[in-house]
Amino acid sequence: MSTGNSAGGGDIFQIDLAPGTVDRRFDFPDSGFMPLRVSADKSHIAFVIVGRSPGTVYVTQGLSSPFTKATFNEGPFQLDLAIDGTGSNILVNGCLYDASLAPRQPCTPSLGARSAALNRAGTVEYNAFDGGVGVINLMNDQESGVINLPEGMGGLQGSRVGPPALTPNGDLLGVLTVSGIAIVESRLSRPQRPFTNWTHPAGVPLDGIGGWIATGNDPYPEPGQLVPTYLYGRTFGFAGNPSAQGLVALVKQMNSKYAVFTVSQPSGTVGTAIVPFNWQAGRFYFALVYQLGPGQWGAWVYDNTAAAWVGIGVINTPTAWGELSPATSTTAQWYGRYGGPCSVYPRADVYFFPTYGYQGTDATLSTQSSTGTVPGECPAENGVAEGIWAHYRLGGDIL
Repeated sequence: MSTGNSAGGGDIFQIDLAPGTVDRRFDFPDSGFMPLRVSADKSHIAFVIVGRSPGTVYVTQGLSSPFTKATFNEGPFQLDLAIDGTGSNILVNGCLYDASLAPRQPCTPSLGARSAALNRAGTVEYNAFDGGVGVINLMNDQESGVINLPEGMGGLQGSRVGPPALTPNGDLLGVLTVSGIAIVESRLSRPQRPFTNWTHPAGVPLDGIGGWIATGNDPYPEPGQLVPTYLYGRTFGFAGNPSAQGLVALVKQMNSKYAVFTVSQPSGTVGTAIVPFNWQAGRFYFALVYQLGPGQWGAWVYDNTAAAWVGIGVINTPTAWGELSPATSTTAQWYGRYGGPCSVYPRADVYFFPTYGYQGTDATLSTQSSTGTVPGECPAENGVAEGIWAHYRLGGDIL
């Protein structure tokens, strides 16, 4: 990429900033495709000129200022750009630049145009594709989720939809497709996460913990919904390291199901064990974590219908962490990428029995100490069944 300044003149290209008026005209000979973007406050103009040479991006502030110019070695008809609300950030094929076209951070532009828009702050990219819009956090270059277009509004397979456009307040997103203009909400919606905290009555370190999980349904996507990524888990701590946490859980990810055992601390994951486990709706499962020796922990899951135990794995922890804390929690959580309206999340229905705490081979039932939900835009239900089971429901039908 090369940069420089350029001033234009002539009568081939024009920019209208007020109805019925031509505020400035520019002549760019031997030019081709010219996507143009104007910041929401009309302070900055950005556009691409692509001809026989590599594509060039031009940015100007005001009507009399010279252009800042940058040339990208992408080849003809391969550049796309977006501009934020104040002209402070310019997005070129997935890379962020300031108004002088200096890179915000090291980045290699992606091959091919991305049909993108920027939010007003220049922190989120909306990347349109056939059937949806990817939402990318530009602060960490991670995809946060996908906003599905209404059914029947996707492009032809393999076709490119037009670049998305945000309303001035940023609440709505318009995408031009071969079927018409799709209007969707621009924000991603996060499901709430219900949880219940349990406390062992003895209040002393434990040799193990376990508890029943009853699966009310098998999450399955209806048309227009996201692929299920749900976790039904019981968390626990360590008496000698309050910042460490363990988890034993049943998981559904896409069309696969697993039993998971993991231990982590703020500095990273200590260990993880995962085994395929085809849990079914309407069954009872008992997940158990127990100390095999100092600093050595095993995990299993019992299928009540099959009357069989399945080993998940063994994780070693520092012996100084000691035994398990008497406090545990249960939760149901969506852990996949987020979507648009709450209706895109498949329904999930699960029950948790209070935690059993083990001292040697003696098991004592914990009591509920508190319950609640982690905030999110999509409501979840946190109730009680049969007077003792924690009952969680999540998904698009919880409205």
